[in-house]
Amino acid sequence: MRVAIGGFYHETNTRARTVTRLTDFQAYQYAEGAALVRTFAGTNSEIGGMLDGAAEGGHETVPLLFAAAVPSGPIERACYEQLLGRSLALLAEAGPVDAVLLSLHGAAVVEGIDDPDSAFVAAVRAAVGQDVPIGVTLDYHANIGSELFNAASFISVYRTYPHTDMADRGREAARVTLAPDGPPPGVMRKLPLITVPLVQATGDAGMAGAMRAFADALATPGVVSASLAMGFAYADSPNLGATVLAYGGEAAQRAADRLAHAVWEERATLLPKLVELSALPAALAADGRGPTIVVDPSDNVGGGSAGDGTALLETLLAAGIGGAVVITDPEAVAVAGTAGLGGAFDGLVGAKADTLHGRPVRLRGQVNWLGQASFTNTSSYMTGFVTAMGDCAVVSHGDLHVVLTSRRTMPFDTGILTAVGLAPEAQPVIVVKSAIAWRAAFAPIARRVLVADTPGICPARLRAEHYTKVPRPIWPLDPDIDLNQESPTP
Repeated sequence: MRVAIGGFYHETNTRARTVTRLTDFQAYQYAEGAALVRTFAGTNSEIGGMLDGAAEGGHETVPLLFAAAVPSGPIERACYEQLLGRSLALLAEAGPVDAVLLSLHGAAVVEGIDDPDSAFVAAVRAAVGQDVPIGVTLDYHANIGSELFNAASFISVYRTYPHTDMADRGREAARVTLAPDGPPPGVMRKLPLITVPLVQATGDAGMAGAMRAFADALATPGVVSASLAMGFAYADSPNLGATVLAYGGEAAQRAADRLAHAVWEERATLLPKLVELSALPAALAADGRGPTIVVDPSDNVGGGSAGDGTALLETLLAAGIGGAVVITDPEAVAVAGTAGLGGAFDGLVGAKADTLHGRPVRLRGQVNWLGQASFTNTSSYMTGFVTAMGDCAVVSHGDLHVVLTSRRTMPFDTGILTAVGLAPEAQPVIVVKSAIAWRAAFAPIARRVLVADTPGICPARLRAEHYTKVPRPIWPLDPDIDLNQESPTP
């Protein structure tokens, strides 16, 4: 079989004031044709798994285009149309194919298009016809609608958060989609349920009941595959909410119903527990041994935030607490560059992207590191990928080391500190601008974890005013809703 492989990937925070452009995709992950194979072969990625799965079956791969950008604001319409148009052009140039495998996120939003993921699959479907199977991988945070489910022949969703099974899902998509008889029929169950990333970790106690039910669904005789997507709370979309998928005929229908019911029954355990900023210094002083990981969930770079929130930096400075904090601030990096290595830094840091993440903080200290920083991911998340932090500086105020970056960098690997000369194990406190994915790298060295109640566009506490397109009623915005209550279907 000739198997086309490609896709585009973006998790869109509709509250972010940035616009995601083609240059953002090109700066993060962009490859087409032979470069796609060179970039992703052997990596823990969906594309890497698809390449492996196709090769294991003895199939010929036809690499198209894959582009991904760091989570951010809505995608510029012209950018999306260019990515889609180029993908379709490469598909047409390749000639007839027997199957298509696409890596998508499932929570993308484009200017004027609420569900570009389904539009992407629908366009590919129109190009190849109804008889060519299309297998799709999606992120665990996908907001899945019926259009996407109906356009794809098969969908496989990450089963882990932090996401460590990306290649496995790519291999599964290849195996099921390329089976001699093609993918079996599937069923989709949409839940009127929104949860924030903080409570979605698949190994946490709050998700234990749901994950047991998920394991039961996977083990059900006759079920070829099942998926649970918990959704992305920060994409205001008609498809927002948790979704259950199962493939395998009548057995899959029963398994999907049981899993959906089990997830719904666990909803009371899916509310976050936070430490107020005013209580944080005392909580840290109670046990001075480190490293203590302080989570800044509302400035979650992996959720589309700017990474320049200052609430925790200001708190640590005021309390005289040491450790490491990463702040995205190209202007401050330039100030540090002017001061020079070993020079005195005196300037305003952070909170420059918007007014939702605190206020700029006056920082005085010594410039202890300058240069361009990058690292190769060695954690279980995106293993093998090179992450470029751009021009960086480390300004030390006593024992508090402020890492200033010119590029937003997700804290999915300890390289975010080691690349600028800091030893993670030596820090009494490490602030991570992330919800859960930081655990792939920092959990092994963390002695304690505190989740702070910080301001930002990835709030841990959801409010109805953040949404205009979400079907209502939906939990927890409407706490008295019943699972069987009539509600709009996306």
